[in-house]
Amino acid sequence: MGALALLVAESAPEQKELMIRLVLRLLEEDAP
Repeated sequence: MGALALLVAESAPEQKELMIRLVLRLLEEDAP
């Protein structure tokens, strides 16, 4: 998860929002 956060931090601003949405969606799927 830390590596994913690092990837988001190094992404271009326009990609950052997309990455955050993707991560949030993954977290929602993992939640019971």
